[in-house]
Amino acid sequence: MKRILSVFLTLMLIAGVFATGAFAEEKSRVANIAMSENATGIDFHVLSNMGTTCTVNMCMERLVCGVENEDGTYSYEPMLATSWESSEDGTEWTFYLREGVKFHNGEIFDANDVACTFQRLIDNAELLNVATQYWLELDHYEVVDEHTFKIFLKNPLPTLLFSLDQTYIMEDSAWNEYGEDYINKQLMYGTGPWIFQEWIDGEYAHYIKNEEYWNKESFDSYFDEVYLRYITEESTGISALLSGDIDLYARTTGYATENLALFAGHDDIELLSNDLTTVLYLGFQCAEDSVFNDINVRKAFSMAIDRQSIVDYILGRGSVANGYIVKGVYGYDENQAPYEYDPEQAAELLANSSYNGEPIVISSNTGTPQSSEVLTVIAEMEKEVGFNITMEVVESTTLLEMRTSGNYDVFMVNVQYQASDPGSVLTQRVLNDYHCSNYVNEELNALVAQSNIEMDTEARTELLRQINNIIREEYAPQVGLTQQAQTIGQYKGMTGANYFQSGTFLFEFIDYDPSLA
Repeated sequence: MKRILSVFLTLMLIAGVFATGAFAEEKSRVANIAMSENATGIDFHVLSNMGTTCTVNMCMERLVCGVENEDGTYSYEPMLATSWESSEDGTEWTFYLREGVKFHNGEIFDANDVACTFQRLIDNAELLNVATQYWLELDHYEVVDEHTFKIFLKNPLPTLLFSLDQTYIMEDSAWNEYGEDYINKQLMYGTGPWIFQEWIDGEYAHYIKNEEYWNKESFDSYFDEVYLRYITEESTGISALLSGDIDLYARTTGYATENLALFAGHDDIELLSNDLTTVLYLGFQCAEDSVFNDINVRKAFSMAIDRQSIVDYILGRGSVANGYIVKGVYGYDENQAPYEYDPEQAAELLANSSYNGEPIVISSNTGTPQSSEVLTVIAEMEKEVGFNITMEVVESTTLLEMRTSGNYDVFMVNVQYQASDPGSVLTQRVLNDYHCSNYVNEELNALVAQSNIEMDTEARTELLRQINNIIREEYAPQVGLTQQAQTIGQYKGMTGANYFQSGTFLFEFIDYDPSLA
């Protein structure tokens, strides 16, 4: 840990951004934002984790922008599209595009850029997770004129605006010239308020202010430069924040409760807390040759876990989940029985199952807060009922590779329901089995597919409730553990960081107001 901190601070000093401290008499014009997840890459159509999304979002934009309202609901505002309309059956959408917007390479934004973006999604429909997660119903598109673009769907898509909010628009002439090197050579030409400079894997992404930003009347940041830094070790991130080396530290699902006392006496730092629509969950490998192919093994594993003790004595906040879809998310069922904690019944189920003492590894990643502590306790609980289990905590990229290849027994991570809607998560992790659980339930898949095209809100919510209950009763392919809460720290005066109820965060509008410092 000391070596990591030493290397981290050395890099900062080399960059010349900490010579006078983050909050000297006159605030530095260089913002240093840190987050707990490394970017697994910078492909703007492979948004595999928060690190990648935040890195891309600083410089690239979408047709629409999702806004979280005070009551937790979502609405969508114009971004690169100024307005839109749909056919009565919801399968044809027309977007009127903003004029006079420049990409960072000087090219003018128009409908051809949107077409280029959607053509890439169509050409890579099974490879890019933005395509597989958000655009299964995409049929074709049409460039009507320079500033009008149409999307045609196979079936109505109730989450279309959310899908657009996750789809970053790339510049067509650069893509036509460079192809995948648009990403590999880190060109990253966007239209956003920050111009991408470089990405150093595991360390930082660097941006400079876009002086020709199209929306400068509404957003003209105090800062001239931004470093988005990746600090996976919580103690390192908090130390950097307390010393003034960074301006804020956003950790997925927040800081460990015992670390909040470290902020005592630091009146220049504000702690922001809120409940989340995020669930900590287990994902089982259910292939035929896996121990978790047997529902009794899955049920025994779940019943061995004292979730309330994890909330009370390890996490120190949040609540016990009663399903994969949690309170505040469409499809949550308040009448669903909570997950049982019954180690005696768990031991009995295990004894009468197909399990014969095979070794099991439960895995998590460094981006999941307190993962080591939670896994240690879970492993001990599982041993008590008869499981032969060990644990491991690996880098986020390593666990992602394990999940996408199916090379795991059981893993633990968080899932974040953006816009309080589980549709894209269910499409990715259940219908498309993106994490290779090999769990097959045709009834479940049919319900997910139906929910993706159901336009009536009440009917769709009922479908989602049925999906949640099947996942709950089958203990597969996921099992909920806890609904999370979050506390994040930043220096007073820092504004524009968006912390969403889903537990996600974005920083493209980062700013500083000295009157609040």
